[in-house]
Amino acid sequence: MSRGFVDLRVAHGDALSEHNAVWPSFTDIMTVVVMIFLLTSMVVIMRNWELVENLRASIEAEQQAAETARNTAQARATVEQQLVSAQGEIANLKAALERAAIEARRDTQLLAERDSSLSSARSAVTRLSANLRSSYDESDSLRAARAQLQSDFAQAQTALESARASAADLSGNLASSRERVSVLEQEVRQTAAQREALQTAFELQRVYASRLQDELQSARQQVGTLETELEQVQQRGVQLQAEYATRQAELQAAQTRIAELTQSLDASGARASTLERAIEQARTETSNLRAEYDRQQMLLSAAQGRAAELDTTLSARTRELSDLRQERAKVEQQSQQSEQRLAEVRDDLDTLRVKYDRLIQPARSADGKHVVEVHFDKRPDGYRISLKDSADQTFSTVSRSRLMRRLDELKARYSNDLYVRVIIPDSSGLSYNEAWDFTNEILNSYDYYYQASGRESGAEAVE
Repeated sequence: MSRGFVDLRVAHGDALSEHNAVWPSFTDIMTVVVMIFLLTSMVVIMRNWELVENLRASIEAEQQAAETARNTAQARATVEQQLVSAQGEIANLKAALERAAIEARRDTQLLAERDSSLSSARSAVTRLSANLRSSYDESDSLRAARAQLQSDFAQAQTALESARASAADLSGNLASSRERVSVLEQEVRQTAAQREALQTAFELQRVYASRLQDELQSARQQVGTLETELEQVQQRGVQLQAEYATRQAELQAAQTRIAELTQSLDASGARASTLERAIEQARTETSNLRAEYDRQQMLLSAAQGRAAELDTTLSARTRELSDLRQERAKVEQQSQQSEQRLAEVRDDLDTLRVKYDRLIQPARSADGKHVVEVHFDKRPDGYRISLKDSADQTFSTVSRSRLMRRLDELKARYSNDLYVRVIIPDSSGLSYNEAWDFTNEILNSYDYYYQASGRESGAEAVE
């Protein structure tokens, strides 16, 4: 093996020391422990973050549901107030309707009373008319009696005058005449008294007739007033009937409004029930999330305690690692010395192998051969393979499959005269195993020397 290869192996030469075999497993264990701790912490943190987000979302949903419930409660209270006000209006309308009915009944009673009063007034007017007619008849009879008395008084005066005249003539019959005169005078006085009594009765009848006339006039006025009041009462009854119909229509509209408000209240109650169930569900989810959050907090606390323990363990392991590194430095010094001795032994072995190959068969040479150069390195974007034939002036980049097809063609053409030179620069970026495997594969498959001898391949390093 050439010294031009870059040695990319970790802890090169550790296989020579028993102590160095412990380090990779301990480092891997600590790395795995730390990675597990970090991953667990990350998972716990992400889970807590999700729980916090879910808790916030649940709280916001609960707040929105509570706000909606408050709005629904306010709307329900408004509807209830409207219902109460509508019921109050209905009660007022019913009271007004009852008052109107009472007024209508009272007006009907008053109308009946007025009718009865009018009937009694008419009866009184009829009676007064009959009394007036009887008074007129009595007045006529009194007038006839007065005329008769006046005629009798005139006859009596005539008889008195004739008696006086005959008394003068008949002085002889003076005593009888005087007696007759006294009788006549007494009759005249009685007639005068009857006349005065008749005159008084006539005056009384005239006053009574005047009073009856006044009463008849007042009765007629009362009848007119009662008729006017009757018409007003009838008009009031018509108005009350119209107002009663209006109040009935308003009552029907109010009942319809109450039915609508009742339906709206039922819908609001159903919606409120749905919102209450949603709020209860949100509260249940919130309590579950809080319980899960508390559990995650407990897990986080336990993880933090475990992390503290791991930190303590890590500190102890770090101290042990520091001690072991010191021991490793000593071992590495010994390993370097052993490696130097191994390199010297390998150089001696290579020298002996070359000498042995020279003794057994000719050395590998490009003289008289068809030379093909293969450049192999590693870039950040992947492996790069370049090919250069003897007839080419520069390398051309090819894929691995294209390289194999081209080498198959050259091998078929040149057979045992194909010389393959594999070039791996020091800055190739390849590991030792990668470079060794590629070189062995190419040389063992296509180079004449390794086809003939079947030995292991080497590689040429080019700066």
